[in-house]
Amino acid sequence: MNTRAFSTPARLFGDYSSRLSTLLEGFDWAPVERLAYELLDCWQTGRQVFFAGNGGSGGQRQSPRQ
Repeated sequence: MNTRAFSTPARLFGDYSSRLSTLLEGFDWAPVERLAYELLDCWQTGRQVFFAGNGGSGGQRQSPRQ
């Protein structure tokens, strides 16, 4: 753990919150809306939806010290 960065958790969380808010305000939600309508259509018409993925980690977990 980076002790210096964690010594001011309120500042760390405040900075993170500010950056996240800025990102979300400028985010293009159109693709998310299209996906929502497609999923609704699948549900209404009885079609199946399959999701696959590994979360980007490749199934491997590393220690922060590696």
